[in-house]
Amino acid sequence: METITTEKKTKAAVKGSKFAAVRVHKDTGKKFKLKLDEANKKDFGRKVRADQLMSLAVSLVKPEHLQALQEATLSYMDKRKMEHKAYSSQFGSISLDEFLSRRDAGTLEIQKGV
Repeated sequence: METITTEKKTKAAVKGSKFAAVRVHKDTGKKFKLKLDEANKKDFGRKVRADQLMSLAVSLVKPEHLQALQEATLSYMDKRKMEHKAYSSQFGSISLDEFLSRRDAGTLEIQKGV
C-alpha cells in the first residue's frame, strides 16, 4: 500500500488595496456616472476619476446636511422617545407609556425647543 501525502499550500499574503467598494442604489449610481461623464467632457487633460469626484462631493457636505439626514432617519417612536427624555430631565421621571398617554390626551405641557 502506498501512502499519499499531500502538502498544504498556504496562500501568499495579499497586499492591502487602496480602494474600497461602495454600494449605492442604481439611480444614485446612474446620477453619479452622469456627473462623472459631464466632468470628463473636455478636449484636453486626463480624465477625472470617480475618486476625485466623490472626494469633492464629500468635502462639500456641511454639518447641517448631516443633521438633516439624521433627522430624516428618525421614526415616529424615536421622536416621541426624544421628547420623553427631554421631558423627564426637565420635569422628573415618568414612564414612556404614561408620557405618551398624557401627550395624546393633551394634558401634558411640552415646551418647544427642548
